[in-house]
Amino acid sequence: MMTEVGIEARPIEIPNGLPYVYGEISSGKAGAKTVLFYNHYDVQPPDPLQEWKFPPFGAEVHDGVVYARGVADNKGNIIARLNAIEAFIATVGDVPVNLKFMFEGDEEISSPNISSFTTQNKELLKSDVAIWSGRPVDAEGRPIVSLGNKGLLYVELRAKGAATDVHSMEAPILVNPAWRLVWALATLKGPEEKVLIDGFYDNLKPFTKEELELIEKTPFDEDERKKDREIESFLLGASGSSLKTNLLTKPTCNICGFVGGYIGRGAKTIVPSESTVKLDFRLLPNQDPDEVLQKLKTHLARHGFQDIQVEVLGKMPPSRTPLANKYVDTVVKSMEKLLGKPAVIWPNCPGSSPRYAIERLGIPVIDTGGCHSYVFSRIHSPNENITVDGYMRGMKATATLINSFGDLR
Repeated sequence: MMTEVGIEARPIEIPNGLPYVYGEISSGKAGAKTVLFYNHYDVQPPDPLQEWKFPPFGAEVHDGVVYARGVADNKGNIIARLNAIEAFIATVGDVPVNLKFMFEGDEEISSPNISSFTTQNKELLKSDVAIWSGRPVDAEGRPIVSLGNKGLLYVELRAKGAATDVHSMEAPILVNPAWRLVWALATLKGPEEKVLIDGFYDNLKPFTKEELELIEKTPFDEDERKKDREIESFLLGASGSSLKTNLLTKPTCNICGFVGGYIGRGAKTIVPSESTVKLDFRLLPNQDPDEVLQKLKTHLARHGFQDIQVEVLGKMPPSRTPLANKYVDTVVKSMEKLLGKPAVIWPNCPGSSPRYAIERLGIPVIDTGGCHSYVFSRIHSPNENITVDGYMRGMKATATLINSFGDLR
């Protein structure tokens, strides 16, 4: 598709991973800026299948809405950007900036190869600025411009007991691995949501006064969010400034899933032989995932849980482009011009993404121009969707950004 729209493109094979897809177009104009667009073509699993209204890979359109796994995260943004380039070339004849495209296939498993890929291809990726995967609009259609991401450490804890499941009459004399994990988890975080791992909060890079002011100004429709999530209140009853601060500036320790023993219909009285729990930690700048991993292991051992195995399933450092970077103003003004609404600037996104691998090359990374809605697109959930209008908005955002960067010298 990239070749068909006029991009010189090729796959770049890597060991132990899906290939990167790289492409470029030269403007041929002296002094033109170089803009790198990043996206990922892999998606989350579609489960649970029974909750989908329409086939998860059917990309069916119903009442102006496209339903499909990955349509918002992140395939829709890829194709919208390619369509924008196609339209640009067809109507203008060339592009005003040098364009580079980097699409990866392992983002949803924490981009395990991106660090080595960007290091080995530093000259190939050299750019003035990078536009990330496509930050969405908020519930009121205001463009979101994100300057950073939380980091990630994703682990699986595994406890083992007897060689096989055993009749629960032996519960008084056998180790129950499910209880081992319950007790271990209880040492990691208290009811007040503070992570109890020694040193977890050490070395956190503080947010600047300007960044905190932006967070304070961030619109957040609490009633709409509660309605969509079908909840009565937010965690710890937070609202207003504290709710936004918690979302954007707090590191986390979260249980993603817990499995142990019999979970089918009816009763089966056993002591399970094994139990597992999946945890993710969202990290802020200066929280290194490898250091947090070591602190987790030390914490478990100190509390008597040396027997619990820890397997790393994914990790990536946090990232943040300074608000004062000269390209931020260009992006903000571009999106405000396109949508006619004030931009919502996030100094830090609550999710994780491997933008650190580009930032450390000396390239500022700014995320905006997505096809989807931050609240309603059901990313990572059944019935993931974008609107047709949102798709068109994503195309126009790409074209607008290209034009704006083309005016810079």
